[in-house]
Amino acid sequence: MKDFYFIYFPIGYDFIQTMIMTFRCVPKETNIIVVTNHPEILKDIKVDFNLIVLNVDNLRDEWSKENEILIYEIEAQAYRDKLFEFQDKGIKFPYGIHRCILPWLVERNITKFAILDADCLINFDNELETTMNALKEHCKDDQFVFGLTMNQISYKENFSRLVPNTLLKYNIPLSIIESIPPSYKTVDGYLRGFWFNNTEDILLFYKLWDEILKEAYKQNDHLLKMNKYTVSDEWLYGLVSYVLNQFRNIKVEDLHFNNCRIIRHIYHPENYYYNFSHNLYSSSIEEGGYGLKPSNSRSEFIKENRDRLIRFFENQNGIPKEKINKVIYDWDEQFT
Repeated sequence: MKDFYFIYFPIGYDFIQTMIMTFRCVPKETNIIVVTNHPEILKDIKVDFNLIVLNVDNLRDEWSKENEILIYEIEAQAYRDKLFEFQDKGIKFPYGIHRCILPWLVERNITKFAILDADCLINFDNELETTMNALKEHCKDDQFVFGLTMNQISYKENFSRLVPNTLLKYNIPLSIIESIPPSYKTVDGYLRGFWFNNTEDILLFYKLWDEILKEAYKQNDHLLKMNKYTVSDEWLYGLVSYVLNQFRNIKVEDLHFNNCRIIRHIYHPENYYYNFSHNLYSSSIEEGGYGLKPSNSRSEFIKENRDRLIRFFENQNGIPKEKINKVIYDWDEQFT
């Protein structure tokens, strides 16, 4: 679809290279936007599709630059050292920083798009055209926020104090907050999809997201600290989705067709070779994991865990052994 955009936000060399591996499957006439703090890495890249590369620092405001701190080191050891330094200081990755793309999209009248993690595959199994046609037929003239249904539960009592002033500022009745169930799930995760038919609602989504987040920072609210490695905003993304569902009749759904979403997500333990954040990687097979062992370097990790990684990508990600070099960017160079 010529009016739909896929938006990546990779930060760090390994995540940028992981994203680039997905490009070989992207069909012509697909729109891809990459927002990163190292746009120079993609300066000379050759692709067949419509690629737009943006510097995240040109999109965000001064508040974000001061409070949403990114790692700018690009060499592997320097990046890892800075990451550990941030963890020691309690500085977490500002996951919701990708909201800063919304005003840029509004200025260009782009209202249909998906914000993706760097480990999302587009058209890996040649499913994109069929899935996008099904999405278009399903949505038609309605408006949607779509993604996957999260298991994480949000509790109204935790955020109700943060939102009244912002809602009133945009003439949104507080009765909407009162109507929210005491606890609820939302759509979120590696795919945050938007199917809107006007820019006004996109801009309103951004303003609510941005201003409530800043209020949470101002109050040093515990909701920002629920995740170990990232500034948590799942609750906020879900809250704004709920509010606009009630205020603007925007549907909130997990949309998938023929057992397929518009993208395919896979896990990349090799990008976390130094410090696993998911027990799926390190726990034993008996415990439901794959027994992967962290290493001091990425190449060492891949070599020492070769068979475990093959098993992981086959069983967990559905990537057969003969295709693993299509998704791990440096797989071949470790075994040649």
